[in-house]
Amino acid sequence: MLCQGLRRSKCSLVVALVLAVFATAWAQEPVPDVPPPEPTIDDAIENQQPAFYVHAELDRQRATYREGEALRLNVRSERDAYVYVLYQQADGKIYQIYPNSVQPDNRVAAGQTVEIPCHDDLFRWIIGPPFGKEVVKVIASEKPMDDLSNVKMRSARFNRVPAKMLARTAAALKNEAVQDWAEVDLELVTVAQDAPPGYEGSRRWGVFFGVSEYRYNDIVKEDSEGKESINLRGCHRDAQQLAEVMAKAGHLDGHRVYVNQEATRANLESAITEWLPSVSKPGDTVFITFSGHGGQIPDDNGDEREDHLDEIICPYDFMHAGIFVSLLKRLKEGRISAEDKQRIEQLLPYVQRAANDEKAAELIMRQTCVSDDLFGRWLQKLAGRQVIVILDTCHSGGFAAQEKGIEPATLAREFDFLDSEAARLKDIGQREEAVLAAAKAAQVAFETPNGQNGLMSYFLLEGLKQAKGPLRLEDAFAYCQSGMAEFFKVVNQRRREQSEEPLKPHQPHLKNYCSQPALLIP
Repeated sequence: MLCQGLRRSKCSLVVALVLAVFATAWAQEPVPDVPPPEPTIDDAIENQQPAFYVHAELDRQRATYREGEALRLNVRSERDAYVYVLYQQADGKIYQIYPNSVQPDNRVAAGQTVEIPCHDDLFRWIIGPPFGKEVVKVIASEKPMDDLSNVKMRSARFNRVPAKMLARTAAALKNEAVQDWAEVDLELVTVAQDAPPGYEGSRRWGVFFGVSEYRYNDIVKEDSEGKESINLRGCHRDAQQLAEVMAKAGHLDGHRVYVNQEATRANLESAITEWLPSVSKPGDTVFITFSGHGGQIPDDNGDEREDHLDEIICPYDFMHAGIFVSLLKRLKEGRISAEDKQRIEQLLPYVQRAANDEKAAELIMRQTCVSDDLFGRWLQKLAGRQVIVILDTCHSGGFAAQEKGIEPATLAREFDFLDSEAARLKDIGQREEAVLAAAKAAQVAFETPNGQNGLMSYFLLEGLKQAKGPLRLEDAFAYCQSGMAEFFKVVNQRRREQSEEPLKPHQPHLKNYCSQPALLIP
């Protein structure tokens, strides 16, 4: 927990599918009346679709504090907002630590860094019992929160937040538009003075996702009378082989691999927001790779000012509007699994609330895929780590053999999935991120002719295998860039000689915001 101390010196797709919404509903089985669990700081307040980011940063890279040590926190919001900082001790008690009696004004300008305690405050927050995992929750809202703005909640440096007040605050935020507020959690560990030293070295972790076989491919094939398929061929091997090579040559301390039916949206979220934060610490390096379909959907919060589109990646269980309609028909005909019936029931409220067919189609995709905004929000759980994201997926194109796309885009823009999000996170203080992608936003990403791998993954694997020493991400990118350019040159020369239409080349794309070298092989 935080205690107070005194020092003598002074010192922030595009989906064009039209959905015919069925007006009829069906009887649902009664749901048992189970009382909700007591709200906690971890799960009571969460916004997965914020239009802006808020960031918290401790005064040391590794978030472990020993009894008697002082703690300082920096908070920064991407947008003008009322900022509230809650602190949950290891015993579960929650306190508001900002605003407080010394820093009562919590209206914070965009980009302004707030130091807690402030730099000229004689008091210091000193670590004391109870010890264990503790959580900082930062909330940034365009409107002041009634309970948390009460004068009693800034009467001291530590202002107790009762469970009922936390629940009321959570309920009030749920009634606010997701564009109007943001939040982030920051975990730290406190230990007693006589606790044994923890591991202080840097470690490396990875999660590898690959989807070749999609859950609803059979429905797509049936509806198209066998003319269409959304399955791919080599994406699961991309994940398996990258994990194998990186575990050995990349010296990973631990990793997980999810392919095909394991590569669900829920598992992707859990791996990034739960497993990686649980095993890694600030100062570690984490790798996240995904190989499979990608696409675009209309921007829903105004952060995509250039083309008004959010980029997405599609896990095993993604669904577009045509699949939803087909499942709904099967439900009416009584030929649907219990699991798919449950999914339809979960999605139907979104469809029924949609203003039109296009909006309904977008909401179906948004609930079953992973947008760049959502991915960026997940990455906030890994603050303080060096995060390297590798994506072998395109963000345009149609459902076509050996292509990894969803819906065509017309602008030949730079790659954007996590590009602007990583830049925005960097601007508010979360600096250690890099993204390597297989294609620009309007390009289709191909698999190798034999279907064994995605094209970029193939050259990435070759570069890893041929490396004689440390391999920087920039060097791997250059290897992929030259290899892919030569591949298209040779293939298209052959296709022209055979009077075939040449393939449209795609180029890898790299954005590296890391302040330290991003090493695939250390």
